[in-house]
Formats: sequence, C-alpha cells, structure tokens
Amino acid sequence: MTDASAKQRKPNVGELVGNLGKAGVALAQAEARSVRSELGGTTRLAVRSGIWGLVAGTLCFWGGAVLTAALVVGLSQRLSLLVSLLIVGAALVGLGLIAAVIARARIKRLESPARSLKRRATSHMRWWRDELGMGPAVEDSEL
Repeated sequence: MTDASAKQRKPNVGELVGNLGKAGVALAQAEARSVRSELGGTTRLAVRSGIWGLVAGTLCFWGGAVLTAALVVGLSQRLSLLVSLLIVGAALVGLGLIAAVIARARIKRLESPARSLKRRATSHMRWWRDELGMGPAVEDSEL
C-alpha cells in the first residue's frame, strides 16, 4: 500500500470509535477546566468578602475599645477629651459598619458550587436540544 492510498483510505469503525472517545475525553477535560476556572472566581470572591468581614470586625472592635476608653476617661477627665474620644470611636464604628455592609453584599453575590453546576448543566442541555432540533425532553427544573 502506498502513502497516497493510505491517505485516501476511509477509517474503519474501530478508528471512528477511538476518535470519538478521544474527542469525548478532550471535551470532558475542557469542561473540567472551565468549571475549575468558574469555581476559582467564586473562591476569589469568597476570600475578598471574608477580608471585608475581617476589616469590619477589626474596625468595630477598635471602635468599641475607643468608646469604652471614652466612657472611662469621661468619668474621670474633662469633657473636651471625652468629646474627642467619642468622635474617634464613632468614626471607627461607622467605618466598621460600612465595611460590614460591603462584606454582606459581596457574600450575597456568591453562587454555590451546586447552583453553578446546575446552571451549567441546564445551559448545556438547552444547547444540545437546540443543536439536535429536539423539543424540551427534560424540564430545566428537573436538572
């Protein structure tokens, strides 16, 4: 058999099945990379939200410490020192509350891994139904 005839030969069933298997593995690997990437974004958002929570807790802690110190000093010192400590303490607590609101808003944006995978599966099922020209065999709510 010459090189030209080998190139023109049609693949047999075994080769087709082998090629289909390789394509399936490549598709599964690409999907796994995509899911890892998407879950990585969720993880980054969770870490950033956690950092905001730590900032909020730290600011509220120190604001509370300053307000406590202001109460103690206010009972034993002049009013002007009390007013200045109250202002600083209130400002720290206010910043802490703002950071807590930001952290809460970021945490609410997180999507659970199960919900993310369900959304992806639903999207793939719709795509395949559209590609194959089939009607909705499985309701999206059943996935």
